[in-house]
Parts: sequence; structure tokens; C-alpha cells
Amino acid sequence: MGTKEYDVVTVTISRRAALSLGMSATSAVLWGCEGKASRLGAGAAVSPQQDERLGTSPPKAAQASVWLPEKTRAFVVCLGRFQGEPEGQSTWSLTERNDPAFVDLLRTRGVPTKQLVHLADQAATSEAIQTQLAALLAQSKPEETLLLYVGSHGSYKAKTDAHGFSSFDGHLPVETLFAPLESSFRGARVLLFSDTCYSGGFVEKAEQNVKRRSGEGFAYGAVSSTGPHEVAWSGWRFVDLLMRAFSGNPVVDEDADGVVSLSDLANYASRHMAFIAEGRSISLISPGLSPSYALAKAARKSHPRVGERLEVEWPAPPAGSSERGSFYAAEVIEARGEELKVHYTANLKTESDEWVSQQRTRPFRPAQYEEGAAVSVKASSKKWYPARVKARFESLHLCSYDGWSSEYDEWFGPSRIRAAQGESVEATALPAPSDDLPK
Repeated sequence: MGTKEYDVVTVTISRRAALSLGMSATSAVLWGCEGKASRLGAGAAVSPQQDERLGTSPPKAAQASVWLPEKTRAFVVCLGRFQGEPEGQSTWSLTERNDPAFVDLLRTRGVPTKQLVHLADQAATSEAIQTQLAALLAQSKPEETLLLYVGSHGSYKAKTDAHGFSSFDGHLPVETLFAPLESSFRGARVLLFSDTCYSGGFVEKAEQNVKRRSGEGFAYGAVSSTGPHEVAWSGWRFVDLLMRAFSGNPVVDEDADGVVSLSDLANYASRHMAFIAEGRSISLISPGLSPSYALAKAARKSHPRVGERLEVEWPAPPAGSSERGSFYAAEVIEARGEELKVHYTANLKTESDEWVSQQRTRPFRPAQYEEGAAVSVKASSKKWYPARVKARFESLHLCSYDGWSSEYDEWFGPSRIRAAQGESVEATALPAPSDDLPK
């Protein structure tokens, strides 16, 4: 049976910054339109002899291990504005918006325009999402891939374990997407990418459907921007992560074998989203879909330190001054000699990218709390409450609110957790975290 790979699964930075992350605009070798390579078995490396033997027309069995854009239908739903918002205001910065660039990348890779649906903002009404998805699925054929991306507000009701997402003019349960998928999709696999608050709920729903079918039927490869119980602050950075993967950016090639595989994407997402957005990305690679399923051929890094995550002092202290700046999360995008070019990962803006000396950098080492430790955590209401640590991953801690059941457990990043000693925290009237309202 398929299982969520909580330890195998996000980055997202700007498209412009991605181009400078170890690869020029012309150095990335895109893969898949002609099926020129495959991965043979989970975790198996592809030797030069195997690559030569596959040639330009690999056998059918090999094709199943490589993403073929020309045999893909893509359904991209992305909202940055919603009905009722004042003119000139939006939930997220529209200047950093990159879903059109992601759609362009899919088209460039070879997804036929007639098989690609992109619904944004006012075009993404509840009716349009349902009718256009149904129409796309009705045209699906055996052996095809469906790439489905949803970026919007999300909701979670702990009492009923129900997840949903916002359309431009309303709110839809995740079943609105899964019901037609399960009944109408004739293809072999669904690549599902969810980018909402509580987006891990999409992954859990996919897993439930696989279990219900006892592993029969089409396979799911799913990656979320955060967990099923957590709010999200990814902005457009999860889309940027996907663009890195599908363009063969070497920082996503976690095992450095020259291929960006589905497991590479899942692993990279889990670590990178924890670092840049304090999100607990989770994934599912179900039976019938190999973890080594190849999304793109990876370019080579221009320097071993490209992609390194660290903290940078900003602003730079004046020469001879004892004053020190604050430290901010950043990622190395270039290196030369003793200098590093860094991108500050709080957003996608590249105007602040700069060359820094190594004296201005330090490793990212957030506070760590042992399992069972008493802590204070900040809920989505922005109030602090007593809790206990249940598990750790990277810089994140899974915590249980004191006196509340596990349905309300959350992963907390460094900005939302602190030691309990000496803290004055409320122990009563803890609201169900975003129990009824979409975020």
C-alpha cells in the first residue's frame, strides 16, 4: 500500500533567482519530450551504457519511469485575488506571481496547449473549476499523466477531518477534485501538487483513495507545501520549487545522479519548505509509480556550495564598528573565491541578492527541543499556548496542545515555538486552530 513519505519529500524561490542557482538560462537540459532516458527501478542509477541503449525510443516499460510531457494533461488552478477584495489589494504580492511562468515552462517542455488548462483569479470560479476539470478528464487516455496544481487559501475542520480550498467566488471541499479524478481519469498516474494552508490534506486524501482501491488503478505522486494541520506562508515560493524541479535545476537533484526524480523533488521540498516557510511538506508515491520517476535531466552545479542554506548578517557592519546586524535566512546562489552570492529566502524578490563575505554568514542552527519537552507555541490566532514536543524534523517540531487531542497537533517552525520556562501562557480557551474559517 502507498504511504506518506514524511521523511522523504520543499523550495521555492524566484524564477530569476532560480536561473542563477548554479545554472545559466541555456545550461539546463530539459528532458522527457522524446523520452530519451529512464530510471530503472527504485533508487537505481542509470549507467552510460543504459542511457545509450535506451536511445530516443525507449521500450514501453522504460517510458513509465520518465515523465512524457506530450502525454500529459495539466490542470493548474492558482488564485492571488478573490471576489470581494478591494481594488488594488490582494492576498499575496502579485508582482512576484509566477504561475504563468510555470504554465509556460510546462508548455515549453512539450505539454500540448490543447491539453493544458490554467485557471487564475476570476477565471477560477467554483463552476469553472468543476466543469473544466470534468472536460479535461473526459478526454484522458490510457498511459497519460495528469499534472494537477492547486494554489489558494485552504481550510481544515479538525472535528470532521475535512479539508477544502477557496475558489474565486466560494469554497470547495477537496472531494470536488478527487471525485471526478477517481471516476473519470483513464490515465496511468496523477502528479498532484497542493499549495494551500493545510495542503497536506490533499496528500492524505490521495492516500485514502489508493488504499480504498487496494492499490489498483492509476498511481499518485503527490507533494504538498505544508502539512494537513498547518497554515502556510509559502507565497509563490512553492511554485518556484516546482519550476526548479521541472527545469532540471541541480539543487533539486538531491542524490546528484544527474536526474531530478520524483523522490528528489519530495526530499527537497521537505527540507527546503521547512527552511524558507516553516512548512512541513509531505509526499506520497503510491504503488505503480517509482520514486525514481524522472521529471528532468539535471544540470551541474556551478559550485558545490550552490543551494546551501545558511544565515546572513544584514546590514553589513561598518568597518571597525562593533555594531552587528541581524541574521536572516538565505540560500547560496553563486560562489567565487571566498565570497558567496546569496538570496534572502523570505520572498521571491531578487533586488536584495548580494555578494557577501563568509564572515557575514553562519550555519542555520535553530533551537532544538527534546521529545516530551514542555514548550510554548504560537497558534494561527497568533496567541501563545502551552504544548509538548512529540517529534522533530529539521528545524520543525511536532507539538500537541496541552489538553487537546491529536487532531490539533501541528508542526511549528522556529518563529512559533519557545521554551516554556518563565513564560506566562494561557492554558484555557484554546480555539480550534482555524477550525472553520479558510486561511
